[in-house]
Amino acid sequence: MPDILWFKGLTPAEEKANTLTDKTGNGHDATLSGAASFFNFATRGKVLLFPVSTSGYALVAGGFTLNITQGLTVGVWLWRQDNAPAMILDRDSSFRLWFPDSSGKITFTALIGGQWLVIESETAIPTQQWIFIEVSFGPIVTNLYVHGSIKGVGYPSGAFNDTPNPIWIGRSSSGSHQFAGYIGEVLIKDAFVDLAEHRLDLKRWLKREQASVVELLELHAPGETLRFCSRPTPITLTVYDV
Repeated sequence: MPDILWFKGLTPAEEKANTLTDKTGNGHDATLSGAASFFNFATRGKVLLFPVSTSGYALVAGGFTLNITQGLTVGVWLWRQDNAPAMILDRDSSFRLWFPDSSGKITFTALIGGQWLVIESETAIPTQQWIFIEVSFGPIVTNLYVHGSIKGVGYPSGAFNDTPNPIWIGRSSSGSHQFAGYIGEVLIKDAFVDLAEHRLDLKRWLKREQASVVELLELHAPGETLRFCSRPTPITLTVYDV
């Protein structure tokens, strides 16, 4: 499951350089432009801020293709200000993760076999709270995951067609659909991620924040035991199905 691009654990050095460093070591760094900036979001740490009614984005230079062999998974942690149409990730003539209208439903579009595959979430995504969205394209099925559940399914007919165009974060390549809110992490990997793996990706972030303990418990299987070791005497909890 090789990572292709991963912006996570943003640091003061990145803020000083106005650059998101690709933590995979592949060199696909992103440069911030316009009003986009770094922001300290309480226990979430350093994240990207896209202020309301401004223009800003992060840009990954083009000139490379994703060379997908196992599948394509795109994930993002985001906090939206409102239900305005917004672009999260955009690679022109390749794929998009976005809110095309004010319905609040996240949508994934990808060029598959020369045709556009469109997958829309079944329900609207909540605003003003952190949500993890992950889309995983496979040769048989493509799943849209939202915070631990499958919220959309598509059935591709053909291979993923990638382009060497830049990857835009926070607005479209044409300058429209400006995102307003926060983005905490972006990942792209050469893999098909099933629901269990999606939940592992989700837990990894939630474990950073004590306020998410209840939400974290809901993602564990009945009978599973959790131990919290931040105290001299560990607290042990067992998950039950109710």
